[in-house]
Amino acid sequence: CVAYLRTYKRLGLTAIPMRADTGPIGGKLSHEFIILASTGESDVYCHKDVLDFPIPQADTDFDDVAGLQGIFDKWTGTRLVALTLDSFMSQGSFGNLCDNSNYGDPVVLYDSFEDRWIISDFAFTTDASGNVTSNVYQCFAVSRSGDPVGGGWYFYSDVTSDALPDYPKFGVWTDGIYRSANNFGPGTNGGSFVGARAWAYNKAQMYAGAASVQIVQFDVPDASDFSLLPSNARLQTGTPPAGRPNYFVSLSQYLNSQNVYAFKVDWNRPSLSTFALVGQPLASNSWANASPPNNPTPKNALDALGIRAMMQNQY
Repeated sequence: CVAYLRTYKRLGLTAIPMRADTGPIGGKLSHEFIILASTGESDVYCHKDVLDFPIPQADTDFDDVAGLQGIFDKWTGTRLVALTLDSFMSQGSFGNLCDNSNYGDPVVLYDSFEDRWIISDFAFTTDASGNVTSNVYQCFAVSRSGDPVGGGWYFYSDVTSDALPDYPKFGVWTDGIYRSANNFGPGTNGGSFVGARAWAYNKAQMYAGAASVQIVQFDVPDASDFSLLPSNARLQTGTPPAGRPNYFVSLSQYLNSQNVYAFKVDWNRPSLSTFALVGQPLASNSWANASPPNNPTPKNALDALGIRAMMQNQY
């Protein structure tokens, strides 16, 4: 509702929100909007205060073009904070490559259950030919409050030494932050896909500013399965029941079915955590093959991605 009110305001229109029937779409809440206009067809009667309805302050958004550039007001386009990945992450004084060698693939998450922001990217070094010459660090910044501009941040990192974890995907869950990546190896400079990996991070410890954070990780049992996508939950769409595992999904092995893995973390006894294939549900239709042709354009070919799950695997 608020997003629509902001849009109408930017268009110079006065809109009155009215509760409406959700109809066949379902759900618990729906609104319709009455736009006041001299050419309207009906008279509208409402309390005068509705015409001066205080629209909440604009949300913040993160610009992600050519790496993190700053924090922006997404409604006005105003940059609230100017920064780069290196200047931002260096505030964490990691003592590793997260301080000055952030390489990209930035991801911004919002945890609506706890009103926190998470920014993550990876860091490594390369030689003049682009070969990776170091371990690969996953760098994290976690907001100390719901204010990503002035509220401050906690910083953490995780390191991979046996492969290059590329194409990272993240999801917010009730008990943690979940991540997946495609590992290329052997070693961090290896060029062959050697399997996917899944991680879980104890978000309660992150949000409390703990000195260290529990991390549980598993290699995907089937080393040929590519691009797994963790579940993502939002308060607005419902809270997963207590104890519900985070489900990772992959589309890479079939044209009409998906692999579903359950990542069940036990933070009290991490060694009892599990990651396993739990289902292969059929889809109602099929999708393109693993090597779709590029689409020709007048000046260049439009690069087509092969089968892979894309953001987000929404609960």
